[in-house]
Amino acid sequence: MPLLEVQGLSVAFQHEEVLREVDLNLEAGETVALIGESGGGKSVLIETLLHLLPPRSQVKGRAFFRGEDLLALSSHAHRALLGQHIAWIPQATTEALHPMLLVGFQLAEPLLLRGVPRREAYARLAKLFAALDLPLETLHRYPHQLSGGMRQRALVAGALLTGAGLVLADEPTKGIDALRKRQVVTLFQKAQELNPEMALLLVTHDLPLAQALADRVAVLFAGRVVEVSRAQSFFQAPAHPYAKALLEALPERGLKPLQLGLGREVEKGCPFAPSCPENFSPCREREPPLLPLPQGSVRCWRYGDPSL
Repeated sequence: MPLLEVQGLSVAFQHEEVLREVDLNLEAGETVALIGESGGGKSVLIETLLHLLPPRSQVKGRAFFRGEDLLALSSHAHRALLGQHIAWIPQATTEALHPMLLVGFQLAEPLLLRGVPRREAYARLAKLFAALDLPLETLHRYPHQLSGGMRQRALVAGALLTGAGLVLADEPTKGIDALRKRQVVTLFQKAQELNPEMALLLVTHDLPLAQALADRVAVLFAGRVVEVSRAQSFFQAPAHPYAKALLEALPERGLKPLQLGLGREVEKGCPFAPSCPENFSPCREREPPLLPLPQGSVRCWRYGDPSL
């Protein structure tokens, strides 16, 4: 049984569909990178798992964590999982930390609530701070006294502090320079060496980061999963035309501009068809299902029989 298994997840805000029948699984010890353009639904998936959607959101589907449906849990039962078994690295650093509490106390609090002595909790946190090139005095500062990059690195340290089995990381290197991005990569790798059962769901626009960390890559476009592949095969030869365009937009691959069409506004057929250089008549008539590949799956009629 996967550690995390998302089944048929759909999310709508005021009747606007943001996610559509998303299926995704994550094994213990695995890293899955979730990539795609802004607005594709990546962060909404994380927020759904964390019960952070706005009021009156419409949610369908299931999301099992160790056999329990996260979406069906009460607020009390869900909070009991957070911090201890599920850790979150948000991208909005100014909102993630309380402005009136010291950074060290906020990050160490999950351990303190478990009865870990204060000295031990702070010593563990100090090791993580040192690995991320954060001065130890940062523990005793308020969030506004840190730069955006320092706050981001502090949140990474806080998420890894508790030894949670599942880490949900939403743009964990946002606002961090290239040198310190490498430190974050190294820290995630060390964390999984120390805790081989730790799984990481990584939401990122940083494709080199995904390539460095991911075992598998899942691509979202217009709220749909359009490709899931082993990371090595994905970066060598992506299957979906949208995934190909994402990689071709990288500077080292030619910096070819990514031209997107209507996306969610397409009434029938594949939502990427208006932008796709490979589209043919079935693409404009009927949206394809996820079709099996040797290294994963893809939502594209080029890999299946549209007459079926």
